[in-house]
Amino acid sequence: MKHIDIEEFCGRASDFLAGGETVTIVRNGEAMGMFVPSEEIRRARLNEALDRLGETVQQILDRTGMTEDELVRFFDLNQPLPDEPFPARGLATATTDASGH
Repeated sequence: MKHIDIEEFCGRASDFLAGGETVTIVRNGEAMGMFVPSEEIRRARLNEALDRLGETVQQILDRTGMTEDELVRFFDLNQPLPDEPFPARGLATATTDASGH
């Protein structure tokens, strides 16, 4: 959570009101209060973040040829890391030596 001096908060109040972040408002290093955005703003920010995450996951799947299950297993902390980060799917690899070959 961010701590913002009262003067900065007053000067940028519209930025904070439009944002989705909870901030503690301080004066002389002591907390005076908190700004907590409405649940509607938080929900909208969460939905935006989830949309971006979904797009990123789809890009990973498209670029690597992995299935969703393989990607899930890759990030399963209860499983050992795979020998190869991504299974070979006939994709060109970016391995070159010092001469560029």
